[in-house]
Amino acid sequence: MKNVLTIICCSLVLSATSTLQAESSLIKNSSEKLIRKTLNLSSGLRKDNCSKCEKAAEKAYDLSKRMEDASNFEDLRKNAEEAIEAFDDAKDYAENCGCEKAETEAGRGYKLAKKAYKSENLKEAQEYAKEARKSADDLKSYAGKCSRL
Repeated sequence: MKNVLTIICCSLVLSATSTLQAESSLIKNSSEKLIRKTLNLSSGLRKDNCSKCEKAAEKAYDLSKRMEDASNFEDLRKNAEEAIEAFDDAKDYAENCGCEKAETEAGRGYKLAKKAYKSENLKEAQEYAKEARKSADDLKSYAGKCSRL
């Protein structure tokens, strides 16, 4: 009788242990799937932000080129305001993308576009615009490389 009780107890313990192992394995697999989905989503969001940064850089480039070619202050300042906004957007997207070079270049372009806007004479403003355009060109390159990673 004692042996029968021992066998029953051992069976119960083994059964409980295998059930716990199965549940533990199920939880582990579920956690791994969740982590994989999160990483895939994160990677997708990063690429999306890199792509948006590249588009904002293209806009900043076009606007900087218009500033550079402007024949009067009114046109230059109008384009400068929009370029400042485009560089700022690009900086935010680059930050979320994780591309430090693009983020730095967007900040540089932002400052140059702002200097062009605040300049006292057209020639000086156009020089800042030229530098902003070069910055936007570099920004496009950095953001493009990031979005293809």
